[in-house]
Amino acid sequence: MESFFRTLRMLRIGIVLGCVLLMTQSTRADGRVTVCDATALEAAMAGGGLVTLECSGTIALSRTLRVTRDTVLDASGQNVTLDGGGALRLIEVSSGATLRLMGLHLANGAVMSNTNAATPSEADALGAAVLVDQAELWATNCVFRGHSVQGGLVTNADIVLRVGGLGKGGAVCLRSGVATFLGCQFQGNHAAGGPVVLFGRPSENYGAAHGGAICLERGTLRLAKTTFDSNQAIGASSPGGGYGGGGAALGGAVYAEAGEVEIDGCRFLDNQVHPGSAPRNSLAGLSAGGALYLGTNITQASMSSSEFISNVCHGGTAILGNAPSMGGAIFNASTLRCLRSVFRGNSAGETGAWSKGGAIFNSGNLVLVGSRFSGNKVHGGAGGGPAGDRGYDASGGGLFSEGEARVEASAFVSNTAAGGDGDWIPGHVFSKGGSGYGGGIYAGGFLEVQNSVFTGNLAVGGTAYWDGSFHPGTGFGGGINAVRGPFRGVHLTFANNLASAGVDAEGNLSTEGTAGGAAISASGTSMTLLNSIVAETSAAGGCYGAFTTSKSNLSADGSCDFGRNGGWDRTDPRLGALNDPGNAMPFIPLLDGSPAIDAGDATECLATDQRGVPRPFGARCDLGAYEWNGPLPANALEMERAPNGNLSCHFVGLISAVGVLESSSDLKDWAFEASVVTDARGWWNTNVVPDLKVKFFRVRLSN
Repeated sequence: MESFFRTLRMLRIGIVLGCVLLMTQSTRADGRVTVCDATALEAAMAGGGLVTLECSGTIALSRTLRVTRDTVLDASGQNVTLDGGGALRLIEVSSGATLRLMGLHLANGAVMSNTNAATPSEADALGAAVLVDQAELWATNCVFRGHSVQGGLVTNADIVLRVGGLGKGGAVCLRSGVATFLGCQFQGNHAAGGPVVLFGRPSENYGAAHGGAICLERGTLRLAKTTFDSNQAIGASSPGGGYGGGGAALGGAVYAEAGEVEIDGCRFLDNQVHPGSAPRNSLAGLSAGGALYLGTNITQASMSSSEFISNVCHGGTAILGNAPSMGGAIFNASTLRCLRSVFRGNSAGETGAWSKGGAIFNSGNLVLVGSRFSGNKVHGGAGGGPAGDRGYDASGGGLFSEGEARVEASAFVSNTAAGGDGDWIPGHVFSKGGSGYGGGIYAGGFLEVQNSVFTGNLAVGGTAYWDGSFHPGTGFGGGINAVRGPFRGVHLTFANNLASAGVDAEGNLSTEGTAGGAAISASGTSMTLLNSIVAETSAAGGCYGAFTTSKSNLSADGSCDFGRNGGWDRTDPRLGALNDPGNAMPFIPLLDGSPAIDAGDATECLATDQRGVPRPFGARCDLGAYEWNGPLPANALEMERAPNGNLSCHFVGLISAVGVLESSSDLKDWAFEASVVTDARGWWNTNVVPDLKVKFFRVRLSN
């Protein structure tokens, strides 16, 4: 059903684009550019309509192209770059006009705002590639590369009003209207705020950077099969010797303030936010959304089949006070529905103050379905400073939520929440380490999780030594840390998660200090856990706290006290190893004979398991996220399309089996794709880049 609606939506976009093209052809004279220079391009665009570029080369612009009529620039089949030379904005689209770009490269636009502005708005710098105001922009198969905006400075006799302007949308700024990007790339763009002098106050309104690649002030933003790579939002730092607070950095790739946002099949790679520092008597700037920032006035946001990889939200530093970092990949204050997406290797913090959400920070309403969080990290800033501050806390290695969050059929694998280290430098004021809360998820509000796996996640406190003693922070909830509530978990599997107070002198996780809930820490009201498995046996215990409602749960140790409510304590659930087929959804199977099979409370059974297998397979549903439907088959090949469009191949066979993966379009001629060697579990995985042909796949074993 989701794919049907996505196809329908893309069909709608195609129809609208077609209508724009037909309208321009029938009402405007067509233009042709046969020589790639600015004069020929301006002449062809003068009347609007369809402008076809029939040359390849770089067009160096000496002034901004102003679009006042509906215009199509079509460079399909050519290699054309519009280049601003680092000196000007490339294109402005005026009120009521529609611009469609096809197959163009847009490079090196730059907007440096007024350094002697009378009002803050005059000091703002907007959209170095394209500025859209009460208009529409459609871009297909375009590249936006190396654009930059830099906020200016408002000067006044009163030094308190000497503030920096905003940098908004390094490549594109949509002030109002509609912008649609299909198959585009945004590479190496950045937005920077102007210098700030505000007597010690950090600011989101002065010296801030909003959207390293795109800034949406108001309107509709649609992104489909578009990549954002190495874009940055950089908040302004206070001048050396000054008194100003640092500027905020919001949305390393995309900042969306008001309106609607649709994202489908996109990739966000290595985008970053850097808040402004403040060297003297001041506070550092805030940072939020290493890749994507969704503000409170976004009325609707949807995302599907997208990837967020290695994005970073850096924390701000200052003499008077460090600033927090929120959301290594996404900051969400809106209503966001996210389907079948991957969050891998994103991070928040390490510098600055407290840090929240290694992948996602949510203060709005969030729904996650069929999504994977792996290797994300949130790290509190280090302690110290004039007051001897303790290390800062870190919460939610995968997800931090203080709003409402619902998670379904997802996996949290090897995420970390690590408190910042204390200060034990001789001559400083000694301080203890910060705390780590919720290696997988931290929830300070409503959280519901269904049919999901938590494995290899870690909540660990920061480390500090003085006077020959260890002074760590605390670590709670390796898988989930739920406080306040309500919390409701149904058919969850926890395995091999950890909670620790810190790292000892030998670099090992310490058994000293306070830690609890390797799987889950529940310390609020209305805590419910149903039909779930806690397979932890660490020193911190699988559970910390108590559940107000508990039915048919199983624990490998006695910390959860499930037996009091008709569940099982100190019982081996007989789980298989993590089945992790690359970008597809990881799961942990039940082994044949597991006591979790047919042990679920029938009144609380969900209709399917994490993989979509119907429940129950037997007399009753099983505990955990996996419904046992027979032993995993031997010599079986499974193919699944990953979010990036590749095919994820998973083969189950004999241990140490050797063979080849082959493909055929006619079942007669077979071509080599990859060598197959199964591991100690009898498993083998790889990814295949598909072509346009219909193909069959097989594994041919040689032993």
